[in-house]
Amino acid sequence: MAGIPYPPSPQADENLEELPTPLNVFRMLNHAPPLTGPAVHLGKAILASTTLSPRLREMAILTVAARTGCRYEHSQHAPIALAVGVTGDQVDDLASGEVTEDLFTERHRTALTAVTELLTGHTLEPATLKSLQERYSGREIVELIALTGYYTMLAGLANGLDVDVDPAGDLLTPLVNQHDPSPTIAPGPSGPPNARETS
Repeated sequence: MAGIPYPPSPQADENLEELPTPLNVFRMLNHAPPLTGPAVHLGKAILASTTLSPRLREMAILTVAARTGCRYEHSQHAPIALAVGVTGDQVDDLASGEVTEDLFTERHRTALTAVTELLTGHTLEPATLKSLQERYSGREIVELIALTGYYTMLAGLANGLDVDVDPAGDLLTPLVNQHDPSPTIAPGPSGPPNARETS
């Protein structure tokens, strides 16, 4: 049972109309209605409109879930991660708080190290930022940082108020970009462009 009751009649609230189902974390957030609509819109943008590959996006979300001890987020996003190509071994590894070298590419490890540093020290080490700049565009770096902050906020709400886990990971599929963006050439922090992986 949640720490405080959910607001009544979530189905009738326009803040939740854009969701395939009124997820409990947003039902709880709807105690503060001015926050709910913007939070839903930001979540949709992260899931559907960022240039991060779907696999990396879900790996990053599962890293936040593990580091914050958020069972709610893990339950929601593990099925999505598997659907977009994250392997079961990778999901299990991330859930344990590990990033085993032979399970993840160097590019993925760099991003997940950044997520962990943001969660534990609330900043990025200079070497980590440099490594990110060598592998990701400025837009991707900002998207990764914003994703980390957003899901940390939701984890605090879910954990702090013991939000009930709802088995709705598959219901989020219509909102989720499941396809990697087309390969592009992104400018590096300086010098010639760097070819970017999309996985």
